[in-house]
Amino acid sequence: MNIHSNSRGYKMKTRTIMALLLGAMMAFPTCKKTAQDVISVQFTVGDVTIITASGEKAARAGEPVSFDDIIVTGASSFVDINFGTRGVIRLVENSLVKMTALKTETGTDQVQFAMDKGKILVVMAKLSKESGFSVKTRTTIAAIRGTSFMVVSDPKDSRIYVLKGKILVQLAREGKLAAGIEKMLEADKKIVVSEDLAKEIIAGKKQLEVVPMTPKESADIKKEMKDIKVNEKLDQDALKEFNEITSDSEKKTGGTQGTMKRQDAPKDIQSIPSL
Repeated sequence: MNIHSNSRGYKMKTRTIMALLLGAMMAFPTCKKTAQDVISVQFTVGDVTIITASGEKAARAGEPVSFDDIIVTGASSFVDINFGTRGVIRLVENSLVKMTALKTETGTDQVQFAMDKGKILVVMAKLSKESGFSVKTRTTIAAIRGTSFMVVSDPKDSRIYVLKGKILVQLAREGKLAAGIEKMLEADKKIVVSEDLAKEIIAGKKQLEVVPMTPKESADIKKEMKDIKVNEKLDQDALKEFNEITSDSEKKTGGTQGTMKRQDAPKDIQSIPSL
């Protein structure tokens, strides 16, 4: 009797443990990322390092980039990064970028590249309503849902150039959001903000100004983007975005730019929360 009793008790305990494990699995859904979510290295040239919590390592093709990782490119070096299947990002030589995760006031998850120095080129298809992407410098924060653009950050100033789509540019002071000052930056436009100018804008002495890109600036950026190594697993929307930007037959006028109204900001581009 004791043997049978112990056997029944063991089975009941086993069923209880299995039930608890099953309940935990249902309560906490899997964190496995889809191909659209994984941010990884596509291609590198020269000295490219990823600094993680456990140390430094050389960037290699196929290696994932995790939140709070820092990517450093040396002289005459660059790295192309896959933003899942929705876009490609190039970090040019002498760049330092930290990838972080943000939760906006609307509940949107956002990947942010914080760049104190360097240059970043981005070609991105339209992202879902639940996700977003931004680039932060000491004086600006550029938030997107899907567009092609370039950001340059150096001790002199921060410069944002848009080739296609729209970007919400917010003023920052030493990398932190400043007083809700923002502009919608459209295709073939740019914004240049130095730290001194940021101080004057915050003081109300000057305005955050949007100016046209020069034809040479546009041509030079497209030429750089054309050299990006594109992941063959990019989805059709992302490939279309890349091909339209890098095609020599693309018209400088017309297309979406001719139909956009300056006062109409995309409803799905949300402001970044204060940092």
